[in-house]
Amino acid sequence: LVTFGPYSFDLSVGILMHSTGRIHMTSSEQRLMQIFASSPDRILSRDDIAKSMDNTMRDRSIDVAVARLRAKIEPDPRFPVYLQNIRNKGWLLRTDTPPDISHATS
Repeated sequence: LVTFGPYSFDLSVGILMHSTGRIHMTSSEQRLMQIFASSPDRILSRDDIAKSMDNTMRDRSIDVAVARLRAKIEPDPRFPVYLQNIRNKGWLLRTDTPPDISHATS
């Protein structure tokens, strides 16, 4: 079980829960969440993600999948708190965020 903010992801069954209930995910979103949750707080490059998905996704497909996942888990996807961009390196699932985080725009 990987917890970040008000979410928990059960790696064994691929279920994402929010404090208010289960979050529906497509199979590609679920697989992407499994990849990030398997390596929390670690930067994953597009290549890392593509390899984990048996090279079935390409750069732009990965970007779109990350954006869709962010739309489901971020308070404001324009300012990611949990699934963060690390410039020129990849993405990182932050698990050190408090459960009651509310994003202040700056």
